[in-house]
Amino acid sequence: MAIVYDVNNLNSVVTGGAEVFTGLKQVLVTAGWTVRCSGGGTGSGLFSASGDVIGADPTKLNVSNAWYVVRAPSGMTPRREFLIQRGSTQTSWRVWVSSDGTGFTGTGFGTVDEDTPPSAADAHPTNGNGQVWGTTGGFGSLFGSAGTYNWHVVAEAASPYTFWMACIESGTGLTRGVMVFDVMASGSYPAEDIDPGVYFVSSSISAFSALTLYTSTSSFFQWYKKGFGSGAGELWVRVPAAYLAAPGTFIPGGTGTNPYNTRDNHFPMPVGRPAALTTSVGWKGYTSMLRWLGTSRSTTDTLSTGGVRDRIIMGDITAPFPNIVPVF
Repeated sequence: MAIVYDVNNLNSVVTGGAEVFTGLKQVLVTAGWTVRCSGGGTGSGLFSASGDVIGADPTKLNVSNAWYVVRAPSGMTPRREFLIQRGSTQTSWRVWVSSDGTGFTGTGFGTVDEDTPPSAADAHPTNGNGQVWGTTGGFGSLFGSAGTYNWHVVAEAASPYTFWMACIESGTGLTRGVMVFDVMASGSYPAEDIDPGVYFVSSSISAFSALTLYTSTSSFFQWYKKGFGSGAGELWVRVPAAYLAAPGTFIPGGTGTNPYNTRDNHFPMPVGRPAALTTSVGWKGYTSMLRWLGTSRSTTDTLSTGGVRDRIIMGDITAPFPNIVPVF
């Protein structure tokens, strides 16, 4: 797997969350994404309907209501777009995703300009569809205090172009400010699912725990029955990642090392809505990027394949990582 990354960054006390989301944008651009449009925030005078006014400078994103839309490579189906917008402080943000192929071209937020982003037909402030972070139509506190954490971004530079971002508090190993785009593994989801992706943004210090990812109010977001229409059950809903109990928790954290080679095994995460939720019930698929860890390890421990470090541990999950010692 070809990955692009920017890791082990001690967060700036000046730009805080704006530095992290600028870093995410730059990594995605290197991985083949494009900035479709952007605005430099209230009073900045910076706006482009077809490009990037932020660039690599986080101070330009660290302005009230600054925003950008980043668009996936043409090889992605459906071709997704993410809207990132800063609120009134460096900790306040909102995140939206569109996966209808048309993306953010509408005016649901108002006249598009330096501090007003576009909307998408499937990511509109009036109904909350496609909103991965923030209050309904609004913003939510995502990051910790500026300068108190290291941030890491890792993205695939080939299909399915998954990525993850995480902020890990210096010296504690606690996460606070994460974002994930994962796609169900080929063959694990029904062909009728036209958006087999899951979307996750969290400010929780236990964002990557089994409890968080299984709980129906804090787990991944998904499009349920995307393309079927609201009258046929199409909904933007949470979708849990299941764990295996036998009878206590077995996966993640309960398998121990492999008895034949003493290695730490990791497993794809089953994703779906159980019958206990009573509505929009059904199978989604198995994750392709994030995986449950069979053993119990500390956040920022790493795993290696063939002697080369290639995965990092965060909570109960493991994710792709470059062959670099993590700093936190």
